[in-house]
Amino acid sequence: MDSVCRRVGAFVLALFIVTSCDNEFLFSSRPTVRMTELSIPTNEDLVSVQYVGGALVVGNRTGQLFVSDDLGLNWEIVSQVPGGTQLNRFDFFNNQVGFACTTSGLYFTENGGQEWLLVLDNYNVKKVAPVNSTDIIAVGADGFTGSILRSANGGLDWSLVDSSPTCEVFNAVSFRTSLEGYAVGSNSCIYTTNDGGLSWTADRSDIPELSLNDVLVGEVSRGPRPPISFTVMVANRGVVLSDARADSGVEESFDFKLEAVDVRRDFGVIVGENSVLMSNVALSKTWAYYYAPDGSTFPYHFLDVVVVDDFQFIVVGRNGVISKFDRPI
Repeated sequence: MDSVCRRVGAFVLALFIVTSCDNEFLFSSRPTVRMTELSIPTNEDLVSVQYVGGALVVGNRTGQLFVSDDLGLNWEIVSQVPGGTQLNRFDFFNNQVGFACTTSGLYFTENGGQEWLLVLDNYNVKKVAPVNSTDIIAVGADGFTGSILRSANGGLDWSLVDSSPTCEVFNAVSFRTSLEGYAVGSNSCIYTTNDGGLSWTADRSDIPELSLNDVLVGEVSRGPRPPISFTVMVANRGVVLSDARADSGVEESFDFKLEAVDVRRDFGVIVGENSVLMSNVALSKTWAYYYAPDGSTFPYHFLDVVVVDDFQFIVVGRNGVISKFDRPI
């Protein structure tokens, strides 16, 4: 009997040790991501990245457009946006039609960036977003006044639909449906529309004073169950907000400047200064900060991110930094 008890006791002790080790691994240590640094023929800040039509589309601060068909192994320098102005970002809707948002205007291409046409002058355009097949919204600033502009013919002609003297600049815009959209900017500026961008309403005056740098709204499909609507915003003081109309307000706070967010299905990524945040997009109730493979923080200031598929994402940043990350599964 004593021998049996000893054997049972040893088994229970071993089980306790294994369980404790498993729990320590699962809950005390943070998983890492595998990062592969890529090479691109520029040392300028990379300010935007998209994955369009099976190709990476990257822009640097001086307005050069780079395209890669093999996830960053090889690059083609497609063009230089004219005018010698500073690029804020490229926004391509497909592999042919896109916009170059610059500090002095908006340029349009319908041949993949081979040629550019100035369609909006004397505006600091930060981002554009499609509403439907013809209507497009652009956000930015006219001097020190935040501006929301609308095109009803695919981006060739534009009209001012709203401005905010209290918002020095609108930084980003995103649409969940052809009617519902969000625009965010400086001074905790959040504007919403429910008519496809024809009119806008100031929303959420109760959040801390922040410069909101990016917004992404959409729906997460859950198979046969109804989709989940989500709203994610990131700010200059490392703050993530989810569901702008929720009473909970600020969801997470980090000690890093956050720049951009991208989501694919139920997986989201936020990047910024020394930081990569990831979430299982149920959505954004918990964003985990991931360390670099050597256990340190990422020694880069990332400016944009695109989630390529369920397993990998590409980030770009200052001084020509571009890296591919393999998502921990």
